[in-house]
Order: sequence, then C-alpha cells, then structure tokens
Amino acid sequence: MAVKLSSIACSFNAVKKAITENICKSDTIVLTQEISKLLEYNLLGGKLIRGSLLLSIYEALCPNSSAEMRNQASQLGWATELLHAGLLIQDDIMDESIKRRNHYCWHRMNDVGLKAVNDGLLLQATALMLPSYILGTHPALPAVEQEFQQALFWTAIGQKMDCSRATATNSTLEWYRRLALNKTGRYSFWLPTSVALLIADVKSNEPSDRLFRLCSLLGFYYQVQDDYIDCFGSSNKEEDEDCSDIATGRVTWPLITALEMLPPSSSEWNNLWANYGIRERRHVESVKAIYAKLGVKERYSQLEQELRKDISALISDLACSAVRSVFLTLIDSLYQRKQ
Repeated sequence: MAVKLSSIACSFNAVKKAITENICKSDTIVLTQEISKLLEYNLLGGKLIRGSLLLSIYEALCPNSSAEMRNQASQLGWATELLHAGLLIQDDIMDESIKRRNHYCWHRMNDVGLKAVNDGLLLQATALMLPSYILGTHPALPAVEQEFQQALFWTAIGQKMDCSRATATNSTLEWYRRLALNKTGRYSFWLPTSVALLIADVKSNEPSDRLFRLCSLLGFYYQVQDDYIDCFGSSNKEEDEDCSDIATGRVTWPLITALEMLPPSSSEWNNLWANYGIRERRHVESVKAIYAKLGVKERYSQLEQELRKDISALISDLACSAVRSVFLTLIDSLYQRKQ
C-alpha cells in the first residue's frame, strides 16, 4: 500500500498558466495578475485530498498509462480543487470566518472584501471550464463535465441545508446524513472517484453503487470530523472563531449527539436550546459545558473507531486491489486528523 496519495502539486503551474492565458485570457495585465493571486492564495496550502484522490485512482486503474495521460489526470485533480476553493470562499463569507489554513480568509484581505463573492463564482466557473481544455476530444468529456455540474449543484443544496438554523425538527441523524452527503460526500469523494473511472476508460468490476456508498460514508466521516474539530479541536483558533457552529446555530454532530441523550423538554434540553445559536461567549460556553457533562467528546472517539471499521469493510469489498490500496491510504490519512 502506498504511504500517501499521489501528489498533483507538480502540475499546478501548468494549470495556472492554462487558466490565466487561455480560459480566463485577458488583455489587461492587472486582471491576469489578480487571477494569479486568487489561484495561488486559495489553491495552495491545503491538503489537496480531492485532486490527489482522483490522480491516485486513475494511476491504480491505469498503471501503464502515458505521462501525458497522467498529467491530464493530475490537471483534472486541480479542477476538483478549484471547485473546492470556490466553495470554501463562499462558506467562509457565510460563516463570517476569520482564518483558514492559518491565513486570513480571502474575503478578509484588505483589497478583497465582498468582491470575494464573485471570486468564489469565478473559481467554480473555471472548474467547470477546465475539463474541456484538458481533455479536448476525449470521449469521456461530456460525462466528466456532467459529474462536475452535478457535484456543484448538490453541494449548493448541501450548503443550503447547512445554513438552515438548527431546530428540534431538523437536528436529526437522518437530516445530518443527507447534509453530509450533499455538502461533503459528493464533491469531496464521489466526484474525484467518478471522474477517475471515466477517464481511465477501462472495464471496471467495481459497481458504481458500491463506490457511491463508500464515498457517502467517507463524506459522513469527514463532516463529523469537521464538526468535532470546530467544537473541540484546534487550540490555534482565535476566540471569535472557536465553536463557530454553536455560535451560528448549525446542525452538527455534537448537537445531535447531545439531543439524543437528553429527554425532550428537560431542563438541560431547554438550557441547550436557550443558548444555542447565540454568538456571545457565555452562551457558547454554556453549550460546551452541556456537551462536556454528557461526554460528547468521548463519544466521538468511539464513533471514529466504528466509522473507520465500517469504511474499511466497504473498502475490502472492492474488486480492484490497487483501488483498495488507494482508499485504505485515504482513510489512514483522515484518521484522527486535527484540521
């Protein structure tokens, strides 16, 4: 099994050149420079999970492919990262976030502000344009473009669900699973997997529904991790960013877990709802105190073990050993992540 997923970093400059000189070609040097800055600031410094997953699956299916085809797969990986970056810009604006990846969020930059709304759209539009530039006359192009369009649509649905204020009605595991699939699972795991299968153009013994279930569970796991990290994780976050999900009243795994342990209309249940979704620090701390009393943090450790076991079981059912290795490497890289 590989120690890590294949890296797409080496093709970044080629992708940036394709975007600035072809897809977003401008006669204005200033605009070209602004787009270059937008790409560098928002695409570099992340984990590149989506792009690396796409390239790794392609290489697993086509180990003897040409350098040109591997380069195409790597550049398509950047298309998934473009989509991701555009979504993050919009998510940070909606959450009023301050920092991401230890840097100020794009909309917090002095010369950006709410222009970031358009920049997020630009990155998403570029992600949809890039496959045709990369693949040209490849027979899989129409299907690849459709996968990107569907990923963007369903992620927007997921973001809409995520922006819904938590209530006793929607704070259920059923709602949360749909939210995690749409917001995270489809574009983070299913998109790179499906695109890799399409461009590999080989007979695959992997039923698409089996792979989709795997990607769906990976999305659930990743979303639970994000919720945990927001509430209990990084100590490097500024106080205004700490527990932003509580402050903004989001439907999250910690909230659902706490509600499952509290009798409806009990004093603790009422106290939780009285403080949830209020930005003042004392209200956030009151919610965290309830979580601590109920042992929500400890329940996460148990759930992570269970999810890793369930995901590993789905991976073991995959027919292609090389693809199994890719997903096992992925789950190893995600296990107990801190950011």
